[in-house]
Amino acid sequence: VATAALLAARRRASFAFGTAFQQSALPFSALVGLGVGDTLAPLGWAGVALATIGLAVLSWPKEGDGRDGWSAAAFGLASGAAFAVSANAFRVSAHAAAPADPLFGAAASLVVVQLMQTIGLGLWLALRDPRALRAALAAGRRAWGAGVCGAAASIGWFTAAALAPAAAVRAVGVVDMPMAAWAGRRLFKEHLGWRQIFGAVATAAGVIAASLGHS
Repeated sequence: VATAALLAARRRASFAFGTAFQQSALPFSALVGLGVGDTLAPLGWAGVALATIGLAVLSWPKEGDGRDGWSAAAFGLASGAAFAVSANAFRVSAHAAAPADPLFGAAASLVVVQLMQTIGLGLWLALRDPRALRAALAAGRRAWGAGVCGAAASIGWFTAAALAPAAAVRAVGVVDMPMAAWAGRRLFKEHLGWRQIFGAVATAAGVIAASLGHS
């Protein structure tokens, strides 16, 4: 649901516009976390707010990028809310699966979630587009690298969510945004304006505050 809403937002406006509103997953994660008993210290809340502002500044589209802004914004916010619910659900499931060993619980939850996704998507393609399913299976060997990297990323997310509140995990996870901006400048000589510099600094500061401010 979250990914479908994100794709709908990008289709109605632009990639950047949908991504900007999808960043609402960060504050939504903090709010949903309150419902499952997770709390953040004041420093953690400040970090979430800073990282959210920084992400919005970094990913906000340029004038004229969007064609249907209101519906795209609605889908983007829906995507962020759905991602926030799923992140907190993963944390709850990890602790429910193995209360005494959250790391094992995270691994068990990951296996179940990926199995559900595989079966669900496989059945959907088999019924709606068998040709695409056959093509995906035929290209399986070439997809191993991407699959392994994706699985490793999921392992990291699930394990982190088992150890800390979802909002703090998501805040730390967006550290790739300022790193990407720095890499673009160093490797590709991309120009960074004041907006990008401010966004990168705010995001990095928010990541540090959120990582230190969860309780």
